Amino acid sequence: MLKKLNFIHLKQFVVSSLSSLTDVEIDLTYSNLNEESSQILGKALESCQKLQNLALYLSGNEINAMGASYLGLGLQNCPNLSVLILFLSQNKLCDIGVYNIGNSLSRCPNLQNLTLQLQSNNFGANGIENLAFALSKCARLSILTLYLQNNFLQDKGAQILGSALQNMQNLQNLKLDLGCCKIGNQGAIDLVQSFVKCSKLKQLMLYLYTNSIDDLGLRNLCIALKKCNRIQNFVLCLIENKLMNVKGLQLHKKITKMKRLVSYQIQIVA
Repeated sequence: MLKKLNFIHLKQFVVSSLSSLTDVEIDLTYSNLNEESSQILGKALESCQKLQNLALYLSGNEINAMGASYLGLGLQNCPNLSVLILFLSQNKLCDIGVYNIGNSLSRCPNLQNLTLQLQSNNFGANGIENLAFALSKCARLSILTLYLQNNFLQDKGAQILGSALQNMQNLQNLKLDLGCCKIGNQGAIDLVQSFVKCSKLKQLMLYLYTNSIDDLGLRNLCIALKKCNRIQNFVLCLIENKLMNVKGLQLHKKITKMKRLVSYQIQIVA
């Protein structure tokens, strides 16, 4: 069993026995990290050749696109990395920074379980296109959690994300938080339709709260979800959309027709 080590200061991590680390948690949330400190952290990660599990909490800092590039270089030089939790919410990544992170993750050949939090980083469809394309190259990825809320994905971004996800043929467990992303009917439908082609997907948690999905969108979502016959556990959140005549019963009936469904949760109104 791997021994997990925890670090709450950058210097503490940098001076540790980097070459022998296998299971690490680094919590530098709200630590005033900038481009320079990101470079220091990335350089230290490059020395972690035995690292298999990494939890890296970097939310609420000043990490920009170049800082993301330095971090990415560190991660892609961890050849044995299989489980990664990376929290980068409330930084300054924008589209280029998201691209830099995604590009590096695509070069982690053994990555199987990824949790990526990019909330409130001011990126849109271009950023998600690059990220989604990169993630589709992670051939061994079976568990994926993406927190992308409060960015500017819109319908185009949702469609692009869906197109990439359907190419991830080993994906079994997927959680997507796309709240406050300005997604309308078409984006939501395109996204859900992509899940039909995820042949191994068994668990799906989809959060689309505070977007622009209306009654027609809900109806078409029902039709699309009915075709997702491989899913066993399902969660859907649609609160604070543009639903005027909420037909929750209709949605529940459609969901229960998913052939292999074992459990489900649906939240339409707050």
